[in-house]
Amino acid sequence: MGDMYIKDSRFIDDMEKIVVPKLSKVKEMGFYNTKDSKRLYYEKFINPDEKAVVVISHGFCEFAEKFEEVIYYFFCKGYSVYIPEHRGHGKSDREVDDLSKVYVEDFNEYVSDFAGFVSEIVKKERGDNKYILYAHSMGGAIGALVLEQYPHLFDCAILTSPMLKMKYDGMPEIAARILRIYAALFPVGKKYVPGQRAFDGQREADYGCCTSGARYEYIFRKREKNERYRMNGATYGWSVGAMNGVRKLQREAKRVDIPVLLLQADNDMVVDNKGQNKFAKANKNVILIKIPNSRHEIYGSDYNTIKWYYEVIWKFLDKQVGGKS
Repeated sequence: MGDMYIKDSRFIDDMEKIVVPKLSKVKEMGFYNTKDSKRLYYEKFINPDEKAVVVISHGFCEFAEKFEEVIYYFFCKGYSVYIPEHRGHGKSDREVDDLSKVYVEDFNEYVSDFAGFVSEIVKKERGDNKYILYAHSMGGAIGALVLEQYPHLFDCAILTSPMLKMKYDGMPEIAARILRIYAALFPVGKKYVPGQRAFDGQREADYGCCTSGARYEYIFRKREKNERYRMNGATYGWSVGAMNGVRKLQREAKRVDIPVLLLQADNDMVVDNKGQNKFAKANKNVILIKIPNSRHEIYGSDYNTIKWYYEVIWKFLDKQVGGKS
């Protein structure tokens, strides 16, 4: 296969004229009912030449359409792809009226949702095959917890900029602990934590978590068009749940017993890379590779970085799945 990676100069045009039409031909949509009767929206892309199945766990304030480019590359390489939207995100059910707020009572809800989706939807449909987890940021924390609690759900995993230690948006750790105590004493679970706010429609001058202006713009336009894509701020409930989840996944890091490729952003201003280093050090199954010239959303990097990033992934999967990717 030639160079399938999309150059920045033609990114939006190629996404609209090549990628989206190709994915639209195979895209199917549905809803998964969780144990507590929440409806989670999901999309699936079944490859007729399927050699393995990838399940994506997206990050904080993300949604399925944000991963069109990621899905496209996996599909071109012969993989089928499933991506559910976590509760409180995208078209999935929410417990708050403000569409900008991200709320969850406990991170175990995310874990139960995701594991249930894989077991009850993905595996029932795809049967005897190899299953790969691709998880980003918050989705990486959820993914790590799933790998620890459901050790035989996946055959291998790719954690990309996973939230294995939080930065608390510049807040000192002692202040974060106080926030945790405050949330336990007062009924503030569904309120924004200090520093978080509603989506205001303003673009970030430096492309936020991306290094590619075209990739940032493409996703931002989706948020402008669909109000259900405008998640923007953490609540006390989500923040405390995240703190507890991260502590738990670090305590039980040794329980992960499948091969894990952990891709670390060179310049991550969202999560603390020390947590990724600690997790990798605690488990011999984890291979940590730092991606040069990248920010938190490594898949939102410029063409040269994107190409390097995916080639690392294909090399890892060649060993785990068999056959050339």
